[in-house]
Amino acid sequence: MVRLHMRVAMASLVVALSVSGTSRAADLWDWRAAEDPKWSIAVFGGEGTDDSFSDIVGDLFRVDGNTERLLAVALRRRIGGYGDHMWFELEGMFGHHYGSQRYGEFGVALYARVHDFPWDDYVVTTMAAGLGPSITTRQSELEFNKTGIRQKTLNQLNLELTLALPEYPNYALLGRLQHRSGIFGTINGVDDASNFVSLGLVVSF
Repeated sequence: MVRLHMRVAMASLVVALSVSGTSRAADLWDWRAAEDPKWSIAVFGGEGTDDSFSDIVGDLFRVDGNTERLLAVALRRRIGGYGDHMWFELEGMFGHHYGSQRYGEFGVALYARVHDFPWDDYVVTTMAAGLGPSITTRQSELEFNKTGIRQKTLNQLNLELTLALPEYPNYALLGRLQHRSGIFGTINGVDDASNFVSLGLVVSF
């Protein structure tokens, strides 16, 4: 549990390194977004869950939803890559939360995205992990530390899976786990604050 966030965030990098071949690392890094399209926009929505981040990752098909809902839009820019199987993106996100409370969420994250899988001739697939700050317009009643203190500013760790038809690679279905927490209590004692399991669409251009 203690190291789960870091393990998930680094999973994409581990996969990419394992398939990058024997080329020198200096030749693999490329901070130019060499391939088009460089931009993408994602629209997604889903429901909250009282399950912890580790429970969701451990068994996504047994997640129990609650009354909280999320609608969000995110704009991304590819900023570079590593080898032939990973690129990096910057994302700006705005989410509207509704249910027991209504409030907005602004987030900025850096993503590592693994792509170019062997089965892409059938289903074009990417997997990604993103990390960065998240700020809400109100203190969420769902997010509190052991003393009951809530925080508007927390950390976000998001996991994504996209699937597209080879004929239309710029239009992909999106599955996303949207997670906010205080990084194991580092931010004012807040631990596993909120989780939303979402579905949506990504358009690249």
